[in-house]
Amino acid sequence: MDFYLHAISLDAELKCINLAHSGTLNSLFTLQIFVPEANPSNNPINLSEQELRNCSPETVPGPASSMMTFLYTASFNRRQGFPVTEKIEAAEKRAEVEIQFELRRRIVSPHAPSRLSALYLVQNNEDGRMTLRSMLLSVLTKPKILKVKIINILDGSCLFRADHRWYEEYYNNPVESIIDSYWSRNSFDEKIPSWEYLLEGTIGLVEIDDFEEILMYAQEQWPNRFASEL
Repeated sequence: MDFYLHAISLDAELKCINLAHSGTLNSLFTLQIFVPEANPSNNPINLSEQELRNCSPETVPGPASSMMTFLYTASFNRRQGFPVTEKIEAAEKRAEVEIQFELRRRIVSPHAPSRLSALYLVQNNEDGRMTLRSMLLSVLTKPKILKVKIINILDGSCLFRADHRWYEEYYNNPVESIIDSYWSRNSFDEKIPSWEYLLEGTIGLVEIDDFEEILMYAQEQWPNRFASEL
């Protein structure tokens, strides 16, 4: 069985409660399919470009991809009218990159999982850890890297493998063809590929220490909510 790495923020209540309760985590689209009261129209894949630019956590209720944090942060900063700093400018740029990747996905590979909805996984090695650290740990308020396994894939097209280096290449040189290479599954360097995975489905924890840490944290932070989930 293959193992992967996935990053969460421990203060993401829905994700922590689910992990503490079952040791598993579903992608947003998976939940919206199997939970009757969920509203698929709130999935980022169904939002317009303008809606993506102005979104908030309330726009997309449920455990959306960690990549949505970039969009939430940039939108919040604009609404508050904060003076432009290097940190705010970087958040805005990350958000714009994610929006452009989503818009091109809809054209180049419309059946592929979205970076804004899917569970984001990387290889279970040091290169994967470095990818998570550089991309997500700066925006996750209480970051935790988890070793996970894939329990369920919605269908054959719902596990997408791409070379993450196309993302950084576009970040530094925003040319549309670079995004197309990402969604076309091209290797950035055929000799040394470096893969990330977008999953519409379910993952499960592998390490008992991770489960116990999240369980303890959930019980301390949300005792009433956690009790209601049991």
